[in-house]
Amino acid sequence: MNKKIIEIDKKTLRNYVTIESPTYNPHVSTIINSSAKDAQATRAKVVGSTTELMQRFMNESENLDNDSWVKFYTENAPKGGIDAAVEKILLMIEKKKVAIETIDREVVESWVHDLINVKTYTGHMMEETLMNYVSKKEKAQYQKSSVDEERKGIDGWFTYENSKLSVQVKAADRIDHYNTINEYIKTDIAIWYKIKKGNSTKIEITIEKN
Repeated sequence: MNKKIIEIDKKTLRNYVTIESPTYNPHVSTIINSSAKDAQATRAKVVGSTTELMQRFMNESENLDNDSWVKFYTENAPKGGIDAAVEKILLMIEKKKVAIETIDREVVESWVHDLINVKTYTGHMMEETLMNYVSKKEKAQYQKSSVDEERKGIDGWFTYENSKLSVQVKAADRIDHYNTINEYIKTDIAIWYKIKKGNSTKIEITIEKN
């Protein structure tokens, strides 16, 4: 049997889509996209689960052209979902406009200093300590990841009696833009931590195995 593998990047593939999409200044797309995420404007509760709706559309519709999809979506998605998403995004953009006016070189220097000299250090030490703690609770042996593994999002390994599982640790606020932990983390084990409200000495730990 002959086997042929072809690789193509997404931007090139889009050139083969017959429907034209609007073009924007790249900074405009970035701002709208980040504002949509920050405002949670395109979550399922606002615009419907587009993945599920598309699956239904593919299974139920005789015509699979774009006009048919627009009609199907309009009839089956939450009423006013697109308008609600637009309003959420616009509100977030207005908030960002106000924030941008407060940014100068001093603010940027402070942000970079905090990221490199404070958050990088404290974050790494927190992750290391949490993995040691959780591994003992899980009755597993903890092993640090290599530099190459860290680049792939693997913070460490838990070795059990019959398995060795990859682990990633993140602060809980990193999941705000995602519906589930699995949409963000692809390792075998996800560990999320957050400081409990009203008590800066208590850390809440969530452990999820894929």
